[in-house]
Amino acid sequence: MNQNSYIRAAVRKIECGYRKKQEIKQQLQSEVKEKMEQGNTIHEVIGCLGTPEEITEKWSKQLPEEEKRKYKKQRLQKRIGSIVGVFICLGLLYYFFMPKTYPIELHGVYTEEQVEKELRSTIDLLDAGDYEQLQKAATKDMQKVMNQKMLDAAKHEIGENWGKRKAIGKIYMAETKQKGNLYAVTQTTVEYENATVTYTISFDRNLKVAGLYMK
Repeated sequence: MNQNSYIRAAVRKIECGYRKKQEIKQQLQSEVKEKMEQGNTIHEVIGCLGTPEEITEKWSKQLPEEEKRKYKKQRLQKRIGSIVGVFICLGLLYYFFMPKTYPIELHGVYTEEQVEKELRSTIDLLDAGDYEQLQKAATKDMQKVMNQKMLDAAKHEIGENWGKRKAIGKIYMAETKQKGNLYAVTQTTVEYENATVTYTISFDRNLKVAGLYMK
C-alpha cells in the first residue's frame, strides 16, 4: 500500500457529503505528508494514524447526522444518474445496432470535422464543470437530465477524482436514424490521471447534445 491508496481506502467508506469527504481527505493528506517528511515509512504512518478501517470508524462516530443525511441524498442522486445513464445507453445502442446506420457524411448534414469539434467541445465543458454552457449545448430533452446534480453523480460513480486529462483516444462516429430523426453518434475513450472514461455522445441536426453516456 502506498500513500495514495492508503488515503483513498481510508476515506472511501466514510458516510458523509462529497464536500466533507474532500475536507477529510485533504486533512489526512496533510497528516500523511507531514509524517513522511519526518522520515516515516507508509507502514509507520499507518501505525501512527490507524488503518483505513480505523480511520473510517473514527470519522463515522464523529460526523453529525446532517452529514449522514447528505451522504444518503448523494447516493440516491448517483443511483438516479446511473438509471438515466442506462436509459441513454440503451437508446444509443439502439441507434448503433438498428439497420438504419450510415457513414457520417452520407446525408450532407454533418461533416467529420464538425462532429469531432462538437465532441471535443462537450468533453472540454464536462472536464471544466461548465454546466451552464453544457445546458446551452444540449437539446431541450437533454437539458432536463444534463444538469450539475446528474452529471456530478454520474462522474462520482466512475471515480471521485479523475485528475487531469491526459489524452483523447480514437474517435468513432456514424449517422443514425430513429423515428425519422437523424443523429450523429460518437464514441471515444479519454485517459485521465486516475481514470479511463468512455464517452458515447450523440448530436442532433443542429449539433446539440441529444444523448450522453459515460462509463
